[in-house]
Amino acid sequence: MAEKFQLCVEALLNDKVICEYSEPELYRYITGREDIVESNLDKVNNYLRLIGRKVQQTSDGNGYYCVVSNFSDGEVQRSVRAFIKESSQIMRGLVQFLVFARDNNQENAAPLCYGETLRFQNLLSAVEVSENNRRKLYEIAEAFGKGQNSATLVNTLKSVFKFLTDSGYLVPLNEDNIVFKATAKWSLLYDMLEFIAQAESMNIETDSAQTSMENAVQLELF
Repeated sequence: MAEKFQLCVEALLNDKVICEYSEPELYRYITGREDIVESNLDKVNNYLRLIGRKVQQTSDGNGYYCVVSNFSDGEVQRSVRAFIKESSQIMRGLVQFLVFARDNNQENAAPLCYGETLRFQNLLSAVEVSENNRRKLYEIAEAFGKGQNSATLVNTLKSVFKFLTDSGYLVPLNEDNIVFKATAKWSLLYDMLEFIAQAESMNIETDSAQTSMENAVQLELF
């Protein structure tokens, strides 16, 4: 179990969101208990507190990730401000993908969230028959920095799925990479968007990211 403890800490410090689908073994570890004195989560938290970090759960309770312990620190707030500015384009692409998947996945008409199944072929069929969907796909790919790398619809969609897989939002359920499961990193995204909506009261500048949040609200994601 010492190895699982180390792997769990390393994953959290590397900005992984641990959930049942993204890291099943680590999820079983962090939600388990080895003795009656303290849970595995307590052990991980006690270690992380020594370096100014702690484990946070997503608001839906499905994911575990690492945050700084003292957000009121000025340096921490400056780091968050810089992160939001740097990530605003990607977050905009993620919000656009949520809408795109909701409208075309055929598995579920609700917004994509933790545990939902996403099929590559459903989205490919949607872009093949609709010019509007093709435009949306290219906008998403551009937001993810993939707009110049793919000459065909199939490759463009593959590049989007690869980005989402590499970034921890999706995990493939088969070797052909045609069926995917949504991880708790989407739960974290929803939490972050809610945080951005409240950021003005914390004096954090979020112009571009705030626009993404407003678009998400208008599109009835929340």
